[in-house]
Parts: sequence; structure tokens; C-alpha cells
Amino acid sequence: EDSIKKFIKADARPDMVQIGNELNGGFMWPLGKTWKSKTDTDVGGMDGFIKLLKSAAAGVRSAQGKGDKIKIVIHLANGGDNTLYNNMFGPITQAKVDFDVIGLSFYTYWHGSLADLKANLTDLSKKYKKELAVVETAYGFTEDDGDAQGNNFMVYSDDNNGYIASVQGQATAVRDIIATVSSVPGGVGVFYWEPDWIPVKGAGWRNGEGDNWENQAMFDFTGKALPSLAVFNLIYGK
Repeated sequence: EDSIKKFIKADARPDMVQIGNELNGGFMWPLGKTWKSKTDTDVGGMDGFIKLLKSAAAGVRSAQGKGDKIKIVIHLANGGDNTLYNNMFGPITQAKVDFDVIGLSFYTYWHGSLADLKANLTDLSKKYKKELAVVETAYGFTEDDGDAQGNNFMVYSDDNNGYIASVQGQATAVRDIIATVSSVPGGVGVFYWEPDWIPVKGAGWRNGEGDNWENQAMFDFTGKALPSLAVFNLIYGK
């Protein structure tokens, strides 16, 4: 609540606020952890998780004041996994958690085919009547490594999941994901992560380490914008 009020005071009022990131197993462990391992003595479970979600949502609503409604996003990873999404959003909606958008991470080299994504989005749209957005996606413009850290990106030769690791391949992957989201009722958009994480000193995963995401940025290793960045305008014919 305090953070959003500071944004508003600084004339940077957000249109959307995501309460948590990739919440497959809950958040704020152990209070909001949804599953229990052999070493856990006590976790909040789904009830604890939902209680925290309601508190976070209430904070957003309190901060928004009398202005336009700030849309609240609840975000999971594994955007092609329909079972996961129903297991989480079934209890969340049954408990009447206040939110507006189902956010999904979807990386073609981790989370399945575009057909999996579309099937999941279609089912979620019918069941939960919420807006839908892919809030994380990326693809490599090269297989090269810009530093000594190593990279997450994997290339598949699979016809359904694979794109050439090139500037054009990156643009095509983004275009296809945008087309998939826009084809589903309630599909509202796609966010790219992380487009400007280039290999420069001090911008690694943590102090003293490099970046394992730079070959999926939309800028080259020197910071020059790649032609693939234009995909966000070109889909509108601009």
C-alpha cells in the first residue's frame, strides 16, 4: 500500500499491480507456502496463501483511492500447464480473492507448445472470466554468451516449440505468442522479460556475478536496440 501511494504521489500511478511473482507454490514462505516437504514443520497451506493474497489485494484497493481501478494480477509460471492453473485459481476464485488478471509466464523452451498455451488460456477464460496476459516471455536472438556466467536459453529443433536463435527468430516467437493471447476471449497483452538485461558490470544476478539472460534481451551486448524490438509496433501495422 505504501509503495503504491508513493508511485501515485510521484505522478506514476500504475495501471496494474502484480501481487507476487510466479506463485506456483505460494509466497512469503512458510506463511503462504501451499505445499509441505518432509523437512517442513509447519506451512500456511492454501488457506495461508489466500489470506496473504487478500491482504495484498486490500492494500492495492486502499492505495488506489478514488481514481480509476488499478487492475490486480495474480501470476503463475508454466503457462502451458492447465492442471496447475486450475489447482491454484479454483481455490483462489472460490475464496473470492479480489483480482482482475490471470498472469502467465510462458517460455517456449520451458513451458510447452503454443497449442498448450492456447488450450490453457481458453479454459481459464471460460472458467474464471478474468482478463489474461502473458506477463513473462523471451527468446534468444543468439546462442552466444556475452559474459562468463552461462545462459538459461535452450534451443529446440522441435517444429512446435522451436525457433531459430536469431533476431528474426526472437521476433517471430514474440509475434506468435501475441497472436495466441489475442485469439482468446479476455486476452489483453504480452510482457517481455527481461528486454534490457545486457552484460554490463554490476548488472548480474548478484554482486560479483554476471547475467545469464543477456542473449534473450532485445538489445545486443553493447546496448544497441535489435530490429526485433519493432515487433511490438509491427503487429499493429505501424
